[in-house]
Amino acid sequence: MRYLLSLLTLLFIANITATTIYDIQYTTIPGDDGKYPSLFVGQQVTVEGIVTAIGMSGDNYFISEPSGGEWSGIFVFDNNTMPLPGDLVSVQGTVTEHFGLTELSNVSGTIISSDNPLPNPIVIPTGSFALPGIAEKYECVLSATSRITVISEFNEFNQYEINDGSGACLVDDYLYGGYVPVVGHLLDIIGIVYYSYDEFKILPRNGGDILPYGTSNKKKSWGRIKSIYK
Repeated sequence: MRYLLSLLTLLFIANITATTIYDIQYTTIPGDDGKYPSLFVGQQVTVEGIVTAIGMSGDNYFISEPSGGEWSGIFVFDNNTMPLPGDLVSVQGTVTEHFGLTELSNVSGTIISSDNPLPNPIVIPTGSFALPGIAEKYECVLSATSRITVISEFNEFNQYEINDGSGACLVDDYLYGGYVPVVGHLLDIIGIVYYSYDEFKILPRNGGDILPYGTSNKKKSWGRIKSIYK
């Protein structure tokens, strides 16, 4: 009996894949609906990541590989752990797709350490948000748009459009609603790339993520942007 229990325990552990966020997110295979589902859907995984943002409802957050970059972020639906941005967490859960957004659900999370540096945001041209084959690699990644112009006021969903000259994309107030868009404002915006209602959009996390263009280049977290847009 003891042998049988040990065998079942080993089989259970073997079914939980220790992997990386990159492994879960990376795919070049579109689904039937044109979305890009994770190749790990339905599997139990264990990953570590830095918390980059906390959701408004208190039961979800975003984590990232410490180095940031493409395919480095994921959404975590977690009713138990209460991390803060900068926390390094270990998360065990099931990979699911929620209307095209890859997420971890049925989660058990542990805070390993706090006050860790967040990854530098990766710069994305606004026109890339309209191209699923390109935008998918930035899903849930801490990202930035620079030298953008606000081209619309709020719509009925509290979203507005911005454009850096490469094409328009949406900004959503899901994480932060303290900015009222003014058409013509020239800004730098940091945020989490999110997917909902068949559209990619960027979610600023606080007032420090929405700054007059040029101001952000003085911030340490925008160091890479200055060299790209110089």
